[in-house]
Amino acid sequence: MRRSNAKGLSADTPVSRRLTFLSDAAPGAAEPALQHVRQSVAACRRLDLKSG
Repeated sequence: MRRSNAKGLSADTPVSRRLTFLSDAAPGAAEPALQHVRQSVAACRRLDLKSG
């Protein structure tokens, strides 16, 4: 099921929308991108725990 449209993305498009667009355009490429986002979020959380 496609969740993006033919208009593509603008500069202020949220990351979640960009990932949806990527998933629709190239499903095989979406998983590495999602994994990268998960790792980045986990790293930010670790930094927050250390500073807080």
